[in-house]
Amino acid sequence: MSPYDQQTLQHLVSQLDQHAAQLIENADELKSHAEQLRSQTRMIKVIVDEIYHNRSLIDNVETDVKQNRERIVALERLSELQTREPEVKYITQEQINILKQRVKEKGNPATVWAKLRLHFDVTRYIFLPRSRFREVLDWLENYQLED
Repeated sequence: MSPYDQQTLQHLVSQLDQHAAQLIENADELKSHAEQLRSQTRMIKVIVDEIYHNRSLIDNVETDVKQNRERIVALERLSELQTREPEVKYITQEQINILKQRVKEKGNPATVWAKLRLHFDVTRYIFLPRSRFREVLDWLENYQLED
């Protein structure tokens, strides 16, 4: 027979059975771990997909916020322009009233207004430059002298 006796062989077979059982147990545990790993991998993939989707949404929101900031700045500038005191180029209502009174004193208002508009190169007397008001008064003062 072989150098091993029956008892030794029995012992070796018993050990092999134990090792086989341990391997089966380890294989089952590895299978369980593999299933957990697969499940966790699927969850990670879902999370990563959600992160990319959210990143895209965040980029869109950031773009919208930037555009809204630009709009706000533009509206603030417009508002500042609209609330500023307008630069008055033409004669005021008070100055118009003074001119009307002086024109009435000179005679035929239609003729005086026509000559005044022609002399100061304006289509309407309300467009007389504010800076030339004194000049207009002087012209009216001397108007009859010219006729």
